[in-house]
Amino acid sequence: MKGKAMLFLIMLVLAALLPFAAVKCSYSDVSNGNSASTSDTLSTESDKEEQNDSKLLCALVAAEYNEDYDSETVKAVAVILNNNYKVNPDSFNLDDTSQCLYEEDANNSVKENYSEIEETVNSVEEIKITCDEKSVYIPFSQTSNGHTYAGTENNYFVAVASPWDCFNSSCDENEECIGVSLNGIDILCKSGCNYKEALEWYLPLFNIA
Repeated sequence: MKGKAMLFLIMLVLAALLPFAAVKCSYSDVSNGNSASTSDTLSTESDKEEQNDSKLLCALVAAEYNEDYDSETVKAVAVILNNNYKVNPDSFNLDDTSQCLYEEDANNSVKENYSEIEETVNSVEEIKITCDEKSVYIPFSQTSNGHTYAGTENNYFVAVASPWDCFNSSCDENEECIGVSLNGIDILCKSGCNYKEALEWYLPLFNIA
């Protein structure tokens, strides 16, 4: 009877020590690098988000891509679309390939040049457009009728000359272009301007950096 009592006491002691042993084992695993830290997990999630943002921006630019565009023009388009998506993401239909074209859905020249589009887009994805230190939606058109118009809703946009648009085959005398003419941007870039200088022509009140 005495022996059974001793055995029972030993089992109680072991049961009481077991949780402490488990905790010690857990701490040992962490110290040996067998457990990912919270900061590592957050870092990985942040990297994935950045990769997704870059891929999305490439898809937005690819939808507007023209194989005749100068590489500086592609940069300008990327800066505008990056700005606009961040200001008003709801204005984009990401299921519409005319607005968002991922590589797997692309064909012809867009498919052939997709890696070049990605490289160009990645080089300017940190560039921001602001006016009075504010980010606002930048309207754009493929071409204008020779000049752009001032915006009716705010004073961010001013009318500027865009005479080269008059020689574009798709020029429409009745078209109203507020903000940026992509054809005008391309002509300026092919004439020696970089993307920033071309954007500043159409957006003289804005800071691009």
